Amino acid sequence: MRFRPRPLNTTLGHLQPPRSATCMEKEIIVALGSSIASLLVAALALWQSSRTTRRQAATQKAVAALQAGSEAAKPVLASVSSAWADVQKIKHALDICLAAGRKDDDAAIEILDGAVDSLVAGYEQRGVDLPEYLKAVWHEAKNHGISLRASVRLQLRDLAEEGCLPETTRVWMLDARSNLSRLQSGLEEGCEQFRKDAIDGVTDLLQRAERHATDTKKPT
Repeated sequence: MRFRPRPLNTTLGHLQPPRSATCMEKEIIVALGSSIASLLVAALALWQSSRTTRRQAATQKAVAALQAGSEAAKPVLASVSSAWADVQKIKHALDICLAAGRKDDDAAIEILDGAVDSLVAGYEQRGVDLPEYLKAVWHEAKNHGISLRASVRLQLRDLAEEGCLPETTRVWMLDARSNLSRLQSGLEEGCEQFRKDAIDGVTDLLQRAERHATDTKKPT
């Protein structure tokens, strides 16, 4: 699965304010919930129209699987939302470094350390539960965060205590920020794919339940 970077303006004054992680999580979970609710309605309608006990049993199993899948999806989406928020904090740390005067370098390092540590810990705890396309993006974000933290520390240590960053450092940080935005887009797209796969899987389950019920009615 390939993700293309989005264009980014090179001046901080034109950076668009990002959506919050909470907003992203709510959008994804609401979309998942709406799709699952629609399937539940369809499943219940199928059950109510069933004429055989065997068909009702098959449909009930599909409904139970649908509800279980909905609950299983929530922690995955929540953990990826947390990773998205950690990447956003890293971007915020870069914004502090890029600000005129550079009076808050220590605050930027503190934010950067916390965000990278959280990104690494989250991947270690939840990465095994993720589908490959989400795991790959989170893994890349984790490694990028680790490398970025070391580079930022080195850059700030070698610069004067205050004053604007050299142009080469500004360009490097803006490029790093753009790459972080690309990774956030990858996490969002991965969540949407996860939602789609979950819904497709349940839809297939309902269709198989319907076919099974139909087959049992055929004369032998």
